[in-house]
Amino acid sequence: MFKPVIDIRRVKEILAGCFDAPVEDLEPIDVGQMARVFSFKVAGEGYVARFANKRTAESIEKDRFVAERLVSSSVPVPPIIHSGSAGGLYYGIAPRAPGSPLLAVHGEDNWPVVTPLIETLDAIHQADVSDTIGYGMFNGEGRGAFGSWRECLKDVALEGGNDSFFGPWHHYFDTFLDRELFDLIYDRMVELLPFCPEERFLVHGDYAYGNVIVEGQKITAVLDWANAMYGDFLFDIAWMDLGCLSRITEPCSSAITRTGTGFRTIMRSACSATSAASAWTRRSGTPRRPTPGITPGCVSVPFNCLSAGSQGRDQRLIRARFDRDSTPGSGRCQRTHQNWKA
Repeated sequence: MFKPVIDIRRVKEILAGCFDAPVEDLEPIDVGQMARVFSFKVAGEGYVARFANKRTAESIEKDRFVAERLVSSSVPVPPIIHSGSAGGLYYGIAPRAPGSPLLAVHGEDNWPVVTPLIETLDAIHQADVSDTIGYGMFNGEGRGAFGSWRECLKDVALEGGNDSFFGPWHHYFDTFLDRELFDLIYDRMVELLPFCPEERFLVHGDYAYGNVIVEGQKITAVLDWANAMYGDFLFDIAWMDLGCLSRITEPCSSAITRTGTGFRTIMRSACSATSAASAWTRRSGTPRRPTPGITPGCVSVPFNCLSAGSQGRDQRLIRARFDRDSTPGSGRCQRTHQNWKA
């Protein structure tokens, strides 16, 4: 359990020490897996406070690092205006953005959001990271954990320590996790790694759905940079596509079901060959090397989903997606890369 156990009275005490005016309308927000989140008002202004334990406290510092780095860009990242620790709790406070999570935008209401959603993601990928080092997830100071993007992708097969997000997870192979499917996808990813580019871009790692706040036709906030990394920007597009796959089949929420068509539209726009190829050329200055089949970025995302311990239903969907995209002449990601010019 990553979320800390925290009493609402303790929350009020900590927040009271950060503001001169009284804290009002304090309410919990049930989101995410790494922190306890609360909304509140001070002098009529809305704020959000995140409380994490020591294991996940760095996510708050990553939010601060990204907000400061993107402050002059078009990407709306709420700044961390107060942060600190108290009794084993680590907290960060930011202004609350107007609007609702993309996940709550229903049906045809998704259409006006498609263009700003992709433009905002494009702006993230254009961020200058030349003064940072490393690949993969970075820490609160912006230092990447790996020496190459390929090394980062291959690391997905290794167990983490007890303090990592997934922890020691190989024992899931003894219960519900499909070893054959796992190895199939991993081997395919490794086979494609020689074609994987090593150019470094800022990657959100968990873009859209619950982490993008929209109001009308405007993106008002991009939240939760805990999974942010340096690497291939196509990872974000593949992640959005995978998210679409799981969310449109998830029966637990009628709101999610109603958004299915809109999410499909967004994914198709994001994965179009024209936009992807032009985006790469605009950023790197050179045409991208064509890849014979689906990209490591597209493969590693469903592989990540499996290593996280997805349910059997999701594994069947991922197998179907993998079989489709691995068939010569088929698959959205494959068609995209075949259209790129050498």
